[in-house]
Amino acid sequence: MEQSSSRWSHLFLSNDAPSEMEIPAIRQFIESRLDALDTPIDGDNIQKRTAILSAVRRVLPELWNEIFISASFAAPPWSLGLICRSWREMVLASPILWSYINVAPRRISMIETQLARSADVPLHISGNWWNAGDADETALLDLLLPHSHRWATFSAQLMTYNAGLAPRLRGIQGRIPRLQKFVYINTTAVTHVSEDKTPLADAPSLREIILADADSTSASPRFAVPWAQITRCQGVFHIYIQFQIVFAASNLVQCTMGGTDSLSPLSTDTAIARLPQLRRLCLSAGHLLNHITAPVLQDLRLEGQLNPALPFIQRSSCRLTKLVLDGGWMDDSRDILLRVLELLPTLEHVVMDRFAGMNSSPTRFWEAMRLSDEGDGVCPSLKYLACRWIRDEEEDNEDATVDAFFGALRSRRGRGLRTVRILSNSRSPYHARLEEGRKGFLEDVDILFLSRKESDVFMRRCRVEYYEY
Repeated sequence: MEQSSSRWSHLFLSNDAPSEMEIPAIRQFIESRLDALDTPIDGDNIQKRTAILSAVRRVLPELWNEIFISASFAAPPWSLGLICRSWREMVLASPILWSYINVAPRRISMIETQLARSADVPLHISGNWWNAGDADETALLDLLLPHSHRWATFSAQLMTYNAGLAPRLRGIQGRIPRLQKFVYINTTAVTHVSEDKTPLADAPSLREIILADADSTSASPRFAVPWAQITRCQGVFHIYIQFQIVFAASNLVQCTMGGTDSLSPLSTDTAIARLPQLRRLCLSAGHLLNHITAPVLQDLRLEGQLNPALPFIQRSSCRLTKLVLDGGWMDDSRDILLRVLELLPTLEHVVMDRFAGMNSSPTRFWEAMRLSDEGDGVCPSLKYLACRWIRDEEEDNEDATVDAFFGALRSRRGRGLRTVRILSNSRSPYHARLEEGRKGFLEDVDILFLSRKESDVFMRRCRVEYYEY
């Protein structure tokens, strides 16, 4: 089929795909010119027609749209619209691509454009706030608040003590039917006053409430939250507020809570909150474990004392697969740790940061961790082990502890153990023994000795895993 010059010109100047009937003719033209290529003009024609056959041109607009959504996640596709006319038409025809709004005072005109191009799809709003009383930030709020009925996510990180933002948010009362996730993080060291009047309680779709990041130490603001419908909670609360939350939030699936008064047990209250769907729990105060039961819990990270974990595990009958013990356990013994581990035969991933202060020998601990010839013993399903190395004060040298440690590892060869990380506080003579023992496992177990700095980074990463921000 012979192509008209206007049709060739259109294909040359656009990214449109040729029709199925046109493809054979284009290929025939290219093959005939390759057989007798004798002028630069012919070569130029071949290159142009070869470009017309590019597979990129035949990608369906629907597939491009999915690719654009993935590429533009959390950012509007301004640059995509500059590539070619067809891409610009596609991004302008896809409101969801414009629904991720990054708040910044100097982008008011761009945000206005996004709000218009996003039509009526749910909005995901995020950004840093410095001073809600500032003229630019006031203008931003004035622009966003009328669209609160479209908010699906609202994420605000306060870079200064920004008392002006929460009062302005009271204007969304009864106007956030789509809000699923609310993030309000104070990055300063200033403790917020109560924000109970903020109307999150009137948010029927709200499921996630995040009020702290991995570095937060001050108390999270106290919003009125519909806890019964919340599935994810992340914040820093007084132990008594934690107590109130777990009794109100029976549908929690993931919970990360730091405490502003973590050493105050609730000794006068023996009530137990049942959390039947909780699968991931991170606590800076183990005392809360005395007041909850979580039968399907799979992942537990705990700071401070280990004592409350024992009755919690016995009461919950949970099948943990991951246990991270972070920070010092100064009042605990390795005997309690062993009893905890004995109750969790399903554990596959164990991180133990500190042994300091424990009143029993690390040598005896590692001897107890050795599996029998039949594979029976403590944590028989273990695949990943990270532990802080502490020398045995009861031994004249470190040889006995090193031997016990590698004896425990050797008993697990061929039984699933794949990764071991040895955390250190400082260099000591026993490191040579550890390195010597490590070489014998290089074939089937990945064992690394981490320096003090590397160990600190490792534990930091372990902690951040439980925080979204």
